[in-house]
Order: sequence, then C-alpha cells, then structure tokens
Amino acid sequence: MNSFKKIFSFLVCLPLLICSLYAQIPSYQGRYTCEAMENFLLKQNYLPEKVELITNTSNTFPYSIAVNFAAKDSNNHDNLIICISMEQALHNQDIVKNILTDLRYRNFSSSVIFVYDLSRKLMRVRNYNGIENFLKTLESGKKNSALIIKLDANSTELISNSWNYSAPSWMISNGFDAFINNGLSDYLPVYYLNQLTGLVFNNESYFTDFSNQNIPAITFSFKSDDVQSEQISNTITSYIDLFELSENREDDYHSLLYRMGSKKVLLSEYSILKALIIIIILSLFFIFILSFVNSNLKNEAWKEIRKDWFTIPITLAITLFAFFIAKLIYNAVMKNNMSGTPFGLVLFQILLSSALVSIFYWVEVSVRKKDYGERSIDFLVLIVTFVNQFIFCLADISLFPLFMVVCICSTLSLILKKNWFHIILFIIMILIYLPYVILVYNSTDSQSLRFFISRSYTLIFTVSLILLPIYLMWFRILTAIRKNITRKRHFAIIISSTYLLVFLALFIPNYTKFNGNKTRITYPKTITENDDSGTKIDVNYSTKDVLGQAVTTIEIQTPFSAEAVILQLTGDMVIPVIYSDDEYTIDSTKTVSFKIPSRPPQKMKFVFGSINTKYKIHAEAFYKTADTNEYRSYVKEINTEDQ
Repeated sequence: MNSFKKIFSFLVCLPLLICSLYAQIPSYQGRYTCEAMENFLLKQNYLPEKVELITNTSNTFPYSIAVNFAAKDSNNHDNLIICISMEQALHNQDIVKNILTDLRYRNFSSSVIFVYDLSRKLMRVRNYNGIENFLKTLESGKKNSALIIKLDANSTELISNSWNYSAPSWMISNGFDAFINNGLSDYLPVYYLNQLTGLVFNNESYFTDFSNQNIPAITFSFKSDDVQSEQISNTITSYIDLFELSENREDDYHSLLYRMGSKKVLLSEYSILKALIIIIILSLFFIFILSFVNSNLKNEAWKEIRKDWFTIPITLAITLFAFFIAKLIYNAVMKNNMSGTPFGLVLFQILLSSALVSIFYWVEVSVRKKDYGERSIDFLVLIVTFVNQFIFCLADISLFPLFMVVCICSTLSLILKKNWFHIILFIIMILIYLPYVILVYNSTDSQSLRFFISRSYTLIFTVSLILLPIYLMWFRILTAIRKNITRKRHFAIIISSTYLLVFLALFIPNYTKFNGNKTRITYPKTITENDDSGTKIDVNYSTKDVLGQAVTTIEIQTPFSAEAVILQLTGDMVIPVIYSDDEYTIDSTKTVSFKIPSRPPQKMKFVFGSINTKYKIHAEAFYKTADTNEYRSYVKEINTEDQ
C-alpha cells in the first residue's frame, strides 16, 4: 500500500518536476535574449552598453549590446571591433569569456558588439542589427577594423569579401596565420587572389554593414563539428596578437597569396607593382637590343611576324563570333533556367569557339602547305601574351603574376623548338587559370554567378582575349604535326581526337567540381496563409483629426512571439505616410514599410500622419514550425477605404 502511494505521488509530481527543469533552460527569444546577455556580462564585471536597433520608436524592441575597452597605450589610435551574434555568444559563453579577458589589457582600444539578429534569414524580411547605430558612437580619429566571428556556420573558412567589398591584404595575411598557427590550415585555400572587383557575389550581412561605413572587415567562420571550442578561442587570440603586432596596415586590396602546407607566400600590391616595373624595364631593354644592336634578329622577327600576322585578328574574330552565337543558343535553350552549372555557358562557348578555330587552322595549314612556319607563330604568341598582360594588369594589378606565368610560357615557346615542349606549355597555359576559376566559384553564390555569366557581354571579350594565346599555341602545335603527317585524313583524326579530349577535360570537372547550388545564405521554406480572422496576427487601426491632419494609429498583436513581423502601407497614388515617430523606409512612390526588428514584442503600436485615409495595410507574421527548414507566415490585409 505504501509503495502504491509513493508511485502515485511521484506521478502527480512528475509534470511539475518536468516544468521546473524546462524553466531552468534559458529561452533566448526576443528581448529576453538581450536581458540574458546583459546579465551574463554584468556577472563577468563588464559594463554592457545598449545599442538600439531602431533609433526612433515607441515600442520596446530588442537591442544589441556593446562592451568597450580603452587602450592601455594612450598614443595608440587603433581600434579593433569584434562582432558576434548574441544568440551564438550565449551558447558559447566560454569562448566569449576568453575574448573579453584577452582584450581587457591590450595596448589598443577595442569593442565587442553582440548583435541581435535572426540565426536563420527569412526571405522578404529585412534585418536590423544596430551595427550602423553602434558605429556612430565610436570615437573619432581612431583607425577601425572589424573581425566578424560566426560560431555556428555551415563550414569552417576565412571569408574576406562580400559583394564588391574586400578585406585588405594585411587582414587576410593575419587571418591565414591565425588559422595556420592553430592547426586549421586545411580549411584555407591553396591559392588566394584578393580582388576589389565586381566578381564577388556572396553577401555577408555584417561584413557589408561595416564596409558600407569604410571599416575594413574579415570573417572567421567556424563549424562546431570541425573545430573544438579551445581551438576557436586560440585562433581568435592569435588574430588579436597579430593585430597588435602589425605595423604596416596599408589599405592594399590587390594581392596574391599562395599557401604551401603550413607556409604562405604573400605578394602584396607593392611587391607586384615593383615586379611589373622591372618587367617593363626589361621589355624596353629587350626591344632596344632587338632594334639597334642585333639587326639580323630584328629582321628575322619582323619577317616571321609579317608571314602570319593576320592569324591574330581572324582567330579573335572567330572566337568572338562563336561566343556570341553560343550565348544566343544557350539562353534560348535554357530560357532563364538556373538549374545548370554556373560555368555551363562558358564551357559551351569555349567548345564552339575551339571547334571553329580548329577548322580555320586546319584549312589554313592545308591550303598554304609549306608556306608557313612554327617560328612565326611563336612570335605571335609572345606578342599576344605581353599585350594581354598589360591589358589585364590595368584592370587589376593582382592578376599580374597569373599572366606573367603565361608570358614565361610564350617566351619558352620561342626558345624551345621541340613540339612536345610546346604541348607541355599548351597544357600549362590552360591549367594556370584553373585555381582562379575554383577561387571565383568558392567565393561566390552559384545563382548570382550563373546570372552574371548569362547576362554579361564584357565576359565574352575578356575570355576571348585569354583564349587567344592558347589558340595560337594550338595552331603552332598543328603546324608542326602537319609537317610530319601529310595525309589530311590522319590530320583530321588528330584534331578530332584532341577536341574530344578537351571536351571530356572540360565536361567532367564541370559536373563534379562545379555542379549544384552553392550558397552561404540559405532561406528556409515559407508557407503563406491569409489570416482574415486575426487568430495569428490581429491588426486594428483608428484615425482621428488633429488640427486638420489625419493621424492614424495601427496596433498589431500576435498571440505568441513571432520570428518576424512586416507592416507595409500602400497608397493609391502617393505614399500614405508624411511623418511618424516610428522609423520607416520608402519602398516605392506608393509604398512604405515600418522598421521592425526580428522577434518583436507581441503588442506593437505605430502612429503616423497621412495625406488621405485611403490605403492598404499589409501585416504579416512569421512563425517557426516543427520543421527547422520551414516557416509559416500569416497575412492580414485591410483596405481602409472599405471601412
């Protein structure tokens, strides 16, 4: 009987016990997240400062938090900003403790901003993280730079660009050293080209926020399954140490970096510029020798060049023609379908142009018979590669080492006369671009890259110029083969077999290495429903006349905490809002949206003055579902003219 009572008592108390256990688990939602972060910092004897996400508002929105440290050396004007998601920081408190402890006694000033933001980005939802407001509070006269830390990323990597913004070379070099010093070199690329160009399509939100304010930034991305917490802390500490020791922090955005195991070689913009000047001087000296010292060499060179000079414009014209035709065919067949590989169009253009160029070379060699020579083509390859080098260096000086290798190959082709040497040089001239292609692919969003390639006409001229010396080298190889193989059938078989090998060499990597949709930002699926009954989002409004002006109050209420809320007003002819104490953005000539950060309070109120009382209110609330990759949004719309 006693045992029965004990069991009965236990069963009665079990629900209360479970509730008490779950009550002890922190629920990092909305403003409670901010308060939990604030309490954690206060317990560690730090002074947290609130950073409002929305400056002007009558609602109690969440906020970001900053901790500032003064410089130990008053003459030091450097300021390091470390940016961490507040939600990630609360789940990695040991790492945060180590960062704050390490920054406390440094010679330079520093700030750690814990950004309030959604861990999953939602389509159509704007994010307000307070970074811009935080940067306004920084002391003037400081040289700021930012380190962004991601602690729950999909991959471990160093990210140095976002859209057309890029980190300077010294930050990338320090980042590489920090990763290498802590055993993370396998997560770094072997070849790293730092370009300030429009060929970078990935969008790192925090990175862009800092770069928009002219503050250089770099991102350390860590996947918890790959890296231990201690390793993450040590990597961040290493970067902070290197930041303090760095003296040369020039804004160098054009550099080249090679990693060989745990060693790296950095070619800065200054060193590349010096090498370019040396090459120009040597080239002028070579031309002087050719023109005035050795008249026989000069006569031989011009004699050979005059023999086949027309091959250059014809090859370039055929390549451009093939690229334009291939682009029209590809876009007509695909019809804006973005399911193919990012480089599918470029490969199709290369295959079509190489086929047409090979036919032209076959006809030229067959018609002219012995009235051609490999020597003349060697000179043409040399001229084209040197012209290409200076054209692309004017576009971006960091490309100089890449095209310098191609120039060396063309120079060797003039010196070495055996055909198998030229076959090797031909292969090298192709493979030298492969690391750059891989780098572009790894640094970009696949869909954006695919869209750019399918729409860009500048790329047609760029790739055509790159292929020109490669095609001329192929012509040089064919001329040597034709001297040994006189039968046209055998010669055609060799060309066809080579073309098949090129096709396989392009096709296989394209569908193994570059296949699929690669993106750093993945949006979860959102299912939208109308909520006319107001069970998931309730919207009420009232308008009154104040001194002849229509003043409207909109009240929004959600039954429980939503991940995000959108409030949008659309007028008939003009925007319906002329002033408001709550911040808003003008989306178009007829539409405005009020700024609402993620996970807002359940009750919100917006007051504004309007020109007329006829407009549409669009309110939408986003909620999580049991499936982590799926959200539900509930929409309620009201036409005020119908009321």
